[in-house]
Amino acid sequence: MTSKPNFDRNIFRYRSINSLLGERAELENQSIYFAPAESLNDPMEGLRRVVWRGDRVTWRNLLRNYVICLENRITQALLHRDDETLDANAISVFQTLDNVPTPQMRDFLKQCIQSVEQTELHTTLLDFLAGAERDISFTELKQHLRLVHFHWLQIIQKAVSDQGFMKARNSLEFDEASMAANLRAMQNLLPKLAADHGESVLEAVFEVQEMVSASIGLHTAFNNSETASHKKQSLIFDFPSEYLRCLLKLIYPPWYVACFSKRHDNVAMWSYYANEHNGCCLIFRTLGDPDQQTLRLRGARGFQASRGEQSRVFREGQDLELRSVNYTSEHPQLEFFSNLGRISQKDAMDGWFTDDDGKVSPLSSHLTDPTATEKWRGEHWDRFLPPLLSKHPDWRHEEERRVVLHDNLGILDKPEDRTFTYDFDTLEGIIFGMNVKMSNQVKTLQIIEPKLVNRSSDRPFKIYQARYNSRTGKMDCFELDLTTGAPTLPSC
Repeated sequence: MTSKPNFDRNIFRYRSINSLLGERAELENQSIYFAPAESLNDPMEGLRRVVWRGDRVTWRNLLRNYVICLENRITQALLHRDDETLDANAISVFQTLDNVPTPQMRDFLKQCIQSVEQTELHTTLLDFLAGAERDISFTELKQHLRLVHFHWLQIIQKAVSDQGFMKARNSLEFDEASMAANLRAMQNLLPKLAADHGESVLEAVFEVQEMVSASIGLHTAFNNSETASHKKQSLIFDFPSEYLRCLLKLIYPPWYVACFSKRHDNVAMWSYYANEHNGCCLIFRTLGDPDQQTLRLRGARGFQASRGEQSRVFREGQDLELRSVNYTSEHPQLEFFSNLGRISQKDAMDGWFTDDDGKVSPLSSHLTDPTATEKWRGEHWDRFLPPLLSKHPDWRHEEERRVVLHDNLGILDKPEDRTFTYDFDTLEGIIFGMNVKMSNQVKTLQIIEPKLVNRSSDRPFKIYQARYNSRTGKMDCFELDLTTGAPTLPSC
């Protein structure tokens, strides 16, 4: 047993044996996978309190976008089996009337929009939203869309069936006048509630409404489960909330993370991330200053095309910054219409800030003045990263460091494109969990041994064994000396 290890310049990555030695073969391939946000263990990661504060032009265009996406969703449903659930991330929020593939499709979408906009419920909802003159929260907007969703779904389904793309359905009775009256009553009531009790009471009102809607929705789905297929339930009950979550894609690009820790001695992390202490902890050597550490990884960097060939993603080594995670339960607020950062200026102006008569919304001022645009763009991207480095305080024990990638170019869509590799010189050692089977330790050494031949680092590669220290209440480790002679085992 040697002296206590010195890990001052190291960062740690907990892995299960299956990840290291199984199908993904992370140790053999020297690979690090960057996970999408939806697969992380804290659903609050990257969370922003997005609000909507628009005028009649922007709200009308949002409702049109909803109709376009709903029509596309109905088409998707026609291509799926009844027992399939529709992909929550496949809602076409980037679709506009200007980028549909055919003139016939554009005319049909215009017809769907016109049919919805002629209804009393649409006019009432548009009046309500445009006249609010306050921030509309995610929760509130979701409730408004749920209110109109089934009515608009029936209108669009009828339009699709009239085109012969689906069988005609018997429309359920819908008291549109009553729903519109309720919206107008709410429009009159909410300002009085805000004046008497403050605007925070409005969010509480819609949170209660969401609870009631969730109960009614579940009750309805359960009672109709024999006749309502999975895809039908997706279309009827899930679409409004899934649409809003997808709509946020118009603000920032998708992002991916590889997670590390400053700690190798936390019992809970060994249990959670290393499969009940049956996994390992990889020890990486960092570069750069202590306050700005980096990790050298090789992965997708951009597009490259040779003459006459199709563009392809090229990979190269990159010094990627390891950023500290901030543990907080607070989340920044972001206004939607003024932060459409993932679409071109032309698409934003044509699709969101201009009406049919060519009237331009004054909310587009950050795009019409070049000086204001440059300032807005800088501030917009300054706000991108901080929420991606936040987790709930309950995770503080992890002392996490992470590498964050964002994908403006569309080069990280596939899991294989998000799998980066490290030079073996970067890996300084490995700690076996206290429950790792001997056979898996041997397999690990068999992978490592030939890699050491080409290792150029002057720092020795070390193997450690984790153990629980009852005096400190933490995990510690001791170095395994593999230079001593080993006896030959008898045959069994």
